[in-house]
Amino acid sequence: MRLGGLMRAAAGLWPLLLGAAALASLPFILAYPRRPAPVGAVRAAAGGRPQDPVELLRQGLRLLESGDGDPLPPIRMGLAGVRGSDDLIRAGFDPAPLHAWIRRRMERETDPAVMAALAELGRQMCRVFPGDPSCQADLARLLRRAGLYWEAGGRFVSAAEGFRGDAAAARRALRDAADSYAAGGFFAQAADVFERLSRQDSADAEALYRRAESLMLAGLWDPDALAAFGEYAARVKPGDPLLPRALLARGVMLSELGRHAEALREFERIVRERGLGIDPRSEEWAEALLRRGRALNEIARDLPEPERPPVLREARQAFQEYLDRYAAAGTVGAGALEAGASVVRIRSDEGEWNAALERLDDLLARLPAGDPPDMREAAMELRFLRGELLSLLGRHEEAAAAFDAACRRHSTEPERLRGLLGRARAMLRLGRTEEARVDLERARAVYESERGRLDRLMAGRGVELWGGELDALAMEAR
Repeated sequence: MRLGGLMRAAAGLWPLLLGAAALASLPFILAYPRRPAPVGAVRAAAGGRPQDPVELLRQGLRLLESGDGDPLPPIRMGLAGVRGSDDLIRAGFDPAPLHAWIRRRMERETDPAVMAALAELGRQMCRVFPGDPSCQADLARLLRRAGLYWEAGGRFVSAAEGFRGDAAAARRALRDAADSYAAGGFFAQAADVFERLSRQDSADAEALYRRAESLMLAGLWDPDALAAFGEYAARVKPGDPLLPRALLARGVMLSELGRHAEALREFERIVRERGLGIDPRSEEWAEALLRRGRALNEIARDLPEPERPPVLREARQAFQEYLDRYAAAGTVGAGALEAGASVVRIRSDEGEWNAALERLDDLLARLPAGDPPDMREAAMELRFLRGELLSLLGRHEEAAAAFDAACRRHSTEPERLRGLLGRARAMLRLGRTEEARVDLERARAVYESERGRLDRLMAGRGVELWGGELDALAMEAR
């Protein structure tokens, strides 16, 4: 009972104690230095109202003229407080100097933090002056420099729609929009804008080409990009600088889609139709020649045996022409290596093993040191193929040495199984069965550990093909 009475008494005294504590601390609170309030929250001395946004804008312009401080904060807060351009008109504020200053800052600024602040300022300007396309265009250019390509593209489109009375300015804004979308990897959107440009002006062949290119880069190949490149090629005149690129792009896409006969027609237009005015010294002509041989090679694979040899011969001639033009002497590049390796394989298929080996040794001697990444796979293929050609020629001792050297050089690749099996086969032909068995044991270990990768390398048939070869040689070695 006594305890309860004491608690009630304390509760009654508590407000008095709090009031006394507050009075005692008041001198310290008044004396403590306060943090200055933000500019937007400053109160006018007379009426105690928040400072007028237009006054903040004027303050920013005064700072701009005097150079006594950074005009950006008051301008930013002033614009944020303005509801629309009517507020400025009623206050008699001329926005032209403000707009000019923002444009100059946007054009020369490189600091990312300041560019972000200017971008927000530009967004406020677009809100306050929604009918002024120059605000949208100025902001879009800044956004593009800052790498904000999606928003930049949209702002340029808005600017183009605002330039209704100036067709040239509207087209510039649309082209900037398309370029911004493309720079950011938004190729489908870029294609849409380029289509608008080409519809507005049928003579704008570059817009038509860029639309086709954007569709291709967006992965919209069939029928969109193919049709667009075809339309471009049909519209332009011979000698147009982008015509070889258009034909080559169509051929590459058709090849990737497995439509090799159609692809071949595009490549042959480049290398055979002199009336198109395509320079044989151009990169497009060289690539078309290489891809022509590749397309013929692919077509030959699907032909029945009686029809295959003449198509393979034509493919070999195309590859040989590429070598004669672009790899007559010196170190070979990736294209020449592919062409040379193709000649070697076709010669081998034709039973011309000595000619194939001679060409192969010439290629290996002219490879750049260290096998560059874009040539590594083809170089490895040639080294193992050399052992196989020597085996076909009955030069088994040399074949075993070639396979051994290839295995050592490519000791971490699953393709070393090919070298181990080739060396085992050469040992069996030399009557060195025990050495062949050692190679087969090593091959079996590689086969078991690399089954997945081998299968992927052989389009799902690696286990079947290499496993069958391994079993056949194991039976022969017993």
